[in-house]
Amino acid sequence: MAAPIVGISKSKLAVNIVANTGLKNCVGAVILLHGSGDNGSNFHSWIVDTLGEELSFPHLQVIYPTAPSRPYTLSGGMLSNVWFDRHALEYESHEDTDSINHMTDEISKLIQDQVNKGIPENRIFLGGFSMGGSMSLHVAFNRYTSIAGVFTLSSYLYQESLVYKALQKHKGRLPPYFACHGDADDLVKYSWGKLTVERLQEKYNVQTEFHSIPGLDHQLHQGSIKKLKSWILNVLPNSDS
Repeated sequence: MAAPIVGISKSKLAVNIVANTGLKNCVGAVILLHGSGDNGSNFHSWIVDTLGEELSFPHLQVIYPTAPSRPYTLSGGMLSNVWFDRHALEYESHEDTDSINHMTDEISKLIQDQVNKGIPENRIFLGGFSMGGSMSLHVAFNRYTSIAGVFTLSSYLYQESLVYKALQKHKGRLPPYFACHGDADDLVKYSWGKLTVERLQEKYNVQTEFHSIPGLDHQLHQGSIKKLKSWILNVLPNSDS
């Protein structure tokens, strides 16, 4: 099999790293959002280094956008590539509504770009690592409930998240949810991620698949990425295989 092609395209966010640009039968997309302070290029490299190969699919393009630079409270107000602002990294803290809503609009434009290219919403996956995963939950459950699926790696929602308020009003289909979290994570606590998954599943009937990774701290994990790939292929198989 030929090595996947990686290209760069301009986006309304920043610069996207796009893997598998040479697909002959592209019927969907996987959008991966990096963690706070990172960028799409570094996140792409981290995925490849951790997995030992490109995260690729025979029928899905993989996109790594970069968050715009903004003042970030947890970095003392310094500019950082973050999807939204945070005032505290705690389960009981309050979300920065303005920055979340603004970035939900921007990521929605990125999804719409794919739709304009002929990819239906129900063939688009959205997810990410840490803050990128949290941002994905906001977009998927507050704006794009028709997408194929949403996933998080080492992520969580605040106890009084806007997501839960949106779900209280929502009727109809919700995208399935895949999550992995290391039980030794000392930054984004394992208990926060587990509580998020349980609440989405038990209170809002979200179809979930949750994997606990023993001994893993706040890092990517090869086994987690392989499980994610299998989950994506199960939700949206390659019709040509």
